[in-house]
Amino acid sequence: MTNADVDATYVNGTVTVTLVDEANGESEGEGVANATVDVKRAYQGDHDAREDDDGAYERIGMTDANGTIAFDLTPENESRSVTAFEVHLTDGVFSAELEYRIEDDSLVLIEEEYEYERAEDREDHDDTTQYSDDARLSVSLADARATADAALEEPPQGNWRLVEADAHEEDNYYEFEYVLVDADRPGEAEIRVHGSSGDVIEYEQDIDRLDDRDDDRDDRDDDRDDRDDRDDRDDRDDRDDRDDRDDRDDRDDRDDRDDDRDDRDDRDDRDDDRDDRDDRDDRDDRDDRDDRDDRDDRDDDRDDRDDRDDRDDDRDDRDDRDDREDD
Repeated sequence: MTNADVDATYVNGTVTVTLVDEANGESEGEGVANATVDVKRAYQGDHDAREDDDGAYERIGMTDANGTIAFDLTPENESRSVTAFEVHLTDGVFSAELEYRIEDDSLVLIEEEYEYERAEDREDHDDTTQYSDDARLSVSLADARATADAALEEPPQGNWRLVEADAHEEDNYYEFEYVLVDADRPGEAEIRVHGSSGDVIEYEQDIDRLDDRDDDRDDRDDDRDDRDDRDDRDDRDDRDDRDDRDDRDDRDDRDDRDDDRDDRDDRDDRDDDRDDRDDRDDRDDRDDRDDRDDRDDRDDDRDDRDDRDDRDDDRDDRDDRDDREDD
């Protein structure tokens, strides 16, 4: 098999895969029987699908005489839905890997890769004994490119553009690299054509998923939102810290004012106490003076009385003497 084509359909949970070989130039190709097909499905709604669905997660079978095989991918758990699946096909030296996404019950091809390995290439790709020096790269670059162009799968959108063509004389093959243009997603393809037989020996195609880019944008948006949230939290924390500092400063100011007021009150109290003591001392002094004055007055009065008594005595004495003299 040198020019394989894989077709897949998905209806009501059942995927049908058909493998044909168009090497004979037939428009529809010939179905390849007894090819091994391995289908793996991906779920939405249950992250533990692989753990609890070991056998159900993967389906393996053989194509019938028409190159067709069907698999029922309906999830056993109704809470799940199949969102994507991978198809792996092998038939002798041929192998292929295709990845599909399911959108509105329709298939979207995301990535595909075909590889054809010749028997002599499997043993040693550099073996030059199979072909003489003249036979190696006997196919022209133009013919090899025409074969590669014909092997390209039609992309879901845009067109393929050849960006590089290399001749590998020692390994006896041509290599062509293409990129997807005029499309809303990037893609690339690489095809190797045997330099002597002109057969496609390797085909690889990779078209990025739209949802991957959306996921990347969502991830970037989420990262930006996370940074904004962190910045907002930091700003709030800074404001809270400033508010806390302001509150502490206000409390400190109030405490300082209260302390100052208390100090003034204490000073006033001490002044009042001192004034009270002074008043008491003054009253005591006045009282002492009054007492002394009273005592002095009493003493003076007593002295006066004594003086009067003395004068009276003296007068009486004089009178007595006079009376005696008269006698």
